[in-house]
Amino acid sequence: MFEIFKTPGINKNAVKIFFILICSLPIIVSLLIFLDYDKVSIVHPKGVVNNGEIAFCVDDAKEGTFGFIIDAWAFKNSEDMKTVQNYILLKDKSKDNYVLINSSMMKRNDLNVAFAGDGKDYSNGGIYARVNKSHLEKGHEYEIFIWYLSDGNDILVPTGKIINYKEESKK
Repeated sequence: MFEIFKTPGINKNAVKIFFILICSLPIIVSLLIFLDYDKVSIVHPKGVVNNGEIAFCVDDAKEGTFGFIIDAWAFKNSEDMKTVQNYILLKDKSKDNYVLINSSMMKRNDLNVAFAGDGKDYSNGGIYARVNKSHLEKGHEYEIFIWYLSDGNDILVPTGKIINYKEESKK
């Protein structure tokens, strides 16, 4: 199997280091992706509050083993979504700050079917967001907001949905 080590003139240590690097590269890349995906920041949005021009829905906000997962959608009525830049914010109800969690665009062709009347393309309106529990405070309630920045807008959309990060019960 390791006939390469028996070949004269081959530096065995160099080959071992090469194999170790090749084998560890996927682990390093996965770790970097995870660390980037897990970033959060505190923001203070200055956008106007939604006055009905943004259609939205939080389809699901569920607690998993390590964090919360939020599926939502939002779009501006009668406006194609060309530049998609929507985020999920969690407003700590006991403080005046918003936690910007990592959000990504999720293709939602069902939006074009449900809102087919005006011929606009809303399929890029899906939002998927995930936050690790370590970024939230136990015992706090967080209201879910959508920060709609797509196509040059700056609109803060209160959804009315609450995430309650409950204290762990002690046994």
